[in-house]
Amino acid sequence: MIGQLERAGRIVDAANGAISLLNQRVIMSAAVNPEPRLTTAAFLIAEALARIYPSQVKGERLALASVLTWGPGFYTQKLNFTGADSPLSTRDALMPYDLEVSGFPSSHGGHLVMLGMKAMDYPGTTRIEQWPSSNAPVLRWGRSQDALNGYAHSGLGLWSGSNEIPYMDIPPFDSIGANDFIATLPEGLVDFMNIANPPPATELTIWRHTLNVGLRARIGDSRDVRVELVVNGRAVDQRRVRADGSVRAVTFDYRPPSSCWAAVRVLGAAHTNPIWISIGDQPIRVRRSAKWRRKSVDQCWSQKNGADTRGRIARGSRAL
Repeated sequence: MIGQLERAGRIVDAANGAISLLNQRVIMSAAVNPEPRLTTAAFLIAEALARIYPSQVKGERLALASVLTWGPGFYTQKLNFTGADSPLSTRDALMPYDLEVSGFPSSHGGHLVMLGMKAMDYPGTTRIEQWPSSNAPVLRWGRSQDALNGYAHSGLGLWSGSNEIPYMDIPPFDSIGANDFIATLPEGLVDFMNIANPPPATELTIWRHTLNVGLRARIGDSRDVRVELVVNGRAVDQRRVRADGSVRAVTFDYRPPSSCWAAVRVLGAAHTNPIWISIGDQPIRVRRSAKWRRKSVDQCWSQKNGADTRGRIARGSRAL
């Protein structure tokens, strides 16, 4: 359902292709070689992997494949970073090197994915350990580069044990998904969430409560599927649609009583971005979602304030 992705001031048409994030995990990790000086062997490993990716991109017919540079192997991987598309890109398949903030001091707040970066080293740092211990400064730095900021594997740490969408229980906020999204989105620092990893309720609950208080963020053997109209996080109507690869029009007849957001979903498989509906110039305000977000900020702060960063990163990495 991805039509176009705006990245670094350019529109990449992905209608006939797919978009993938390739996580380049080089064995020569920062723990083994913490200095930005590399052996010839390490350089050759990075170079060899860099030349494997174009074949994978071509084989999967990807229009855009982002190679995510992350903590273990950061000093080796970033040798391929140029601030532009890799020279190994083609007209039909772009392959930039981007950043996943994983294995960094702020990772306990959630793993960030930052696309379209122009620089890979946080200002004033030469080592990962010198990076900020919270995500907000890192996201602001991404904003200063006109990067697209988001969260990876968003649902980790956000499941309350309920499969209701959205649920009202407060999740633990104790892992490396979109945990501090609850605090960074209101500042306008987040563009997207990665979804479809854990149970749908984890990611869709925080997203829908966010939309319900007027904050905006974007989120992809019967052959019949149930297409639902969702208004303020609740399914209000549905249609059965034949899933045979054809483009089909789906219509709903629903009159909202107040300002709201609406979207269309196939539960567990696809979800459109919201359409904002304004009635009488009134803002969108769903009381239960505002209360959920307020309690969630307190819970997230209790887990991240003065957190044992190294311990949480280690436990979170094992959870992956």
